[in-house]
Amino acid sequence: MRRQTHSNDMDSQSVQRRCIFVRHHRWRAYIIRRVFRRTCCSCFGRKVDVKILVYVLALLLGSALSASAYDPAKQPPSVDPDSAYELGRVHIHNGEMQKAFWHFRLAVAEDPENFRAHTLMGYSLRHLGRLDEAISAYSKALVVNPAYAEAIEYRGIAHLLRGNRVAAMRDYQKLVLLRSPLAQDLKKLIDESGK
Repeated sequence: MRRQTHSNDMDSQSVQRRCIFVRHHRWRAYIIRRVFRRTCCSCFGRKVDVKILVYVLALLLGSALSASAYDPAKQPPSVDPDSAYELGRVHIHNGEMQKAFWHFRLAVAEDPENFRAHTLMGYSLRHLGRLDEAISAYSKALVVNPAYAEAIEYRGIAHLLRGNRVAAMRDYQKLVLLRSPLAQDLKKLIDESGK
């Protein structure tokens, strides 16, 4: 049996080869190389480095396809870095507790169910020395999410700073019931305050 080698014939072996290219996602590079080889050889009259041309074309096509495929409506909503909550976190990180308090106050006004904003507002108030307001903010966070261990621990610390060891022990017991590792931290502070 003789094998026919006509470039334009679509025999079964060439169809199989093309299917393999498609299956392995190599067909794009194959087609681009073939088109470039024919186009560049006919345009420039000599052989051009196909790999460089393929790379340039891939970059151009990739950027064009990605730009046309981008649809803002289909993108997941991102956290707004300028949101009051995020700005408050930045101010806490920088040690600017008064500015942080005002941003968390805005965040709580925007979303009263944001227990993390309530907690961090209490955190900033506690560092400003406004312990009663801090305890109130922690309690509001715990109304929204009663199992939020961070708010329970911070409230216990605020109770300790006010001199109320009994309330701090209640918060410690809640942390123990939740099996939170923060319970040991609060217990250590309670023990140190009793000395």
